[in-house]
Amino acid sequence: MSRFEINFMLGFDHITAWEGLDHILFLIALTAIYQFKHWGRVLGVVTAFTVGHTVTIILANTGAVSVNGPIVEFLIPVTIMLTGIVNLMKVGQDPRSNGRFFIAALFGLIHGLGFFRSFRMLTVGDSDGWSSLLPFTLGIELGQLLIVFILLLITAILFNFMRLKQREWNLFSSGIVCGVAGLLMIETWPW
Repeated sequence: MSRFEINFMLGFDHITAWEGLDHILFLIALTAIYQFKHWGRVLGVVTAFTVGHTVTIILANTGAVSVNGPIVEFLIPVTIMLTGIVNLMKVGQDPRSNGRFFIAALFGLIHGLGFFRSFRMLTVGDSDGWSSLLPFTLGIELGQLLIVFILLLITAILFNFMRLKQREWNLFSSGIVCGVAGLLMIETWPW
């Protein structure tokens, strides 16, 4: 396996493994208002999240921002909770709203600090770590798209065969995500 493939798989595994549950929960919250017919918007939102966390990885790699592990580990479930709460508000239920892109990019900055901790371990011994950034980020992006595809497939089954309504799915999934995020906030409380 080439170094590119190894770094790609490390990014992919980081987002899809059980240890990436917090990021998976964020993707569930971020996409709870969408259906397959909104695939283009979903792709844009997921990419905005990737841009946000990539910017932070770059800034942290250059030393422009520092990573306080306990605070980052607490802030990640806060972003999940806030996204779930937005989903429960009327303004957050419109799949045509561009506000979701802003949320994804902004909260991606925070998640990027968590990704950087894994990225830093990946690049130990590299003179600069830059050659690992592209495959690591591409691995995360592909992992995110796979997760979102599976989520949209599940919702399509629920909507078409079980006659679940979009609003019911949004309330159910956002409620579950908020509950788990609350538990993660308690578990990662840094003070």
